[in-house]
Amino acid sequence: MQLPNDPVVWTILIVLVAAVLGFAIWRRYSVVVRKGDTELRLERPEDGTSGGGVNVAGGARITNSTVGNITGAQISGGTTTPSVEVAKGAKISGSKVGDITGVQQSPPKS
Repeated sequence: MQLPNDPVVWTILIVLVAAVLGFAIWRRYSVVVRKGDTELRLERPEDGTSGGGVNVAGGARITNSTVGNITGAQISGGTTTPSVEVAKGAKISGSKVGDITGVQQSPPKS
């Protein structure tokens, strides 16, 4: 089976795929796009995760990839300081990853 050579067909296919992905992201559905060893995963956040803290790369699955630094920072001026979570529950295999850091700064209590 040969793929079509008409650019109109490809344009329509690209627009349809973009529309489906846009709708899925807008409706907060989980989306997984794979090509070979590369994977893009957009997952719906779990209920109750909006605790006011910082969550960076939580539950990320990184396989056979090169990733820069993964950093989370929280600077708070209030009396309570939310948590900073960096790569909590992340699964990293066969990958090169830069520094994984979490920074939390709050003013001293007076």
